[in-house]
Amino acid sequence: MPTRLPLAAVVLVAASLLVAGCDSNEPAPAPAPSPGVVGPGDEYVAMGDSYTSGPRMGHTQAGCLRGSKSYPFLVADELKLDLTDVSCGGATSEAVWNSYTPPHGTTQPPQVSAVTDSTALVTFSFGGNDEHLYSKFLAVCVTPGSDEALRGSPCTRIDKKAYGYVHGVISRTRDRLVHSLNRVVTAAPNAQVVVVGYPRFAPEHPCAEFPIAEGDVALALRLNRGLVRAQKHAAEEAGADYVDLFAATEGHDMCAKDPWLAGMEPTAPAAPYHPYQKEQQVAADLVTELVRKSQP
Repeated sequence: MPTRLPLAAVVLVAASLLVAGCDSNEPAPAPAPSPGVVGPGDEYVAMGDSYTSGPRMGHTQAGCLRGSKSYPFLVADELKLDLTDVSCGGATSEAVWNSYTPPHGTTQPPQVSAVTDSTALVTFSFGGNDEHLYSKFLAVCVTPGSDEALRGSPCTRIDKKAYGYVHGVISRTRDRLVHSLNRVVTAAPNAQVVVVGYPRFAPEHPCAEFPIAEGDVALALRLNRGLVRAQKHAAEEAGADYVDLFAATEGHDMCAKDPWLAGMEPTAPAAPYHPYQKEQQVAADLVTELVRKSQP
């Protein structure tokens, strides 16, 4: 319990502080930064993998494949922020705190090195590349050109023989995401940190753009949902905000009538099995809305 001073003592203390302030030639201290308050001109750091970097979204840089129309650029433009985009194609959650070399680029410094005490906003999205989960799934389970391969549930059988490989990878990924996100929160103590979840890429039924066995559709959805849940769990553990892009893209998977993600053969600018511009715009709108609602 705090100790109460007599009223006269409080008045004397206040008066002495006022006089001292008037006599001092020292400039008034700068106001302390307000955590979570984001305004025009503030620093924004975008961290993530290729679902953040937006390959083939506008002008694309070599190496990390950062597109000029990816959602970080859209958010920065809408909120008038000073963007540092360190997202990188193929990056795992370990790339947050360790150097990383993309398949066709030079070694990148740890993404967390881009944030400072003056960073006001950070977006964070990783997980699919951990233990090469997403790329392995596409290579093994998405098998174009063979009607025989699309029967039954070959990948589900493989997963069971491997004692629930997909579940095990996602469980380990969840722990890594918590560790990586905590590092970001510690490095950017005055920032609003937003975890951007993955969109809905798994279809309800197979199609030419996502040729998977009918019996493996449920496994694809478990993988998709598992990654999203791992991201949401990390946000909750680290005290970060979360953007539910999975829910926002419901009905717009790779096999939908109006797909917001490209399948095997993109019909608009996008890398195969990556977001179209519409998905990036939806992600930007959700992040922008969240940031604006968080302001005092």
